[in-house]
Amino acid sequence: MWEEAIQMIPKIWMNETFSWEGDYYVVPPRQVLPKPIQKPHPPMWMACTQPESFRIAGSKGLGALSFGFVAPGLLEASMSVYRDAIANADPVGAFVNNQFAATSFGCVAPNDDEALEFGKPAAEFFQQSIGILFVPWGKKPDAPSSYQYRWRRSD
Repeated sequence: MWEEAIQMIPKIWMNETFSWEGDYYVVPPRQVLPKPIQKPHPPMWMACTQPESFRIAGSKGLGALSFGFVAPGLLEASMSVYRDAIANADPVGAFVNNQFAATSFGCVAPNDDEALEFGKPAAEFFQQSIGILFVPWGKKPDAPSSYQYRWRRSD
């Protein structure tokens, strides 16, 4: 379904009238508005975490978005997989988006003790904040009652 959808998206953006008949989606002819300002369309990206997702992104001409919160060397290995795949990309869009974006932590200080003193609180704050992705906020005891109510209704 995902592969079919990413084939559809640039066609929706670039064509005045769009229709589709695929394995998962059937879209009768229609006009989809508004259209992107960028021509022929905005760059397409894929969130990647595993080596296979970097390979898929590269092979389809998609930019790779990655969190670099991995062991040293793994991000470089993922970039290598991506670069190898994008060299022979068959883009799903009108062009190859040969871009690799990653987020990582760093704290530069005169010595390790100072780096830990200044960097550790920020890293701990981030770790707590990103917990929202893994534990729905509404299920946390300190979430606003309106969010707790919503999650109680969906259980």
